[in-house]
Amino acid sequence: MATASIQPFNEKAAHVWSSGGHGYEFIAQQGLPGIIHAVDRLDP
Repeated sequence: MATASIQPFNEKAAHVWSSGGHGYEFIAQQGLPGIIHAVDRLDP
């Protein structure tokens, strides 16, 4: 997979987009058991 370079005029936006990564990962991990439970209930 190729790594895309960030253009200088997009550096601020790139920083903002990637700043919440850890928080989103935490939320996703907390929600995963509920999603698995729902899928198991819908398709046992």
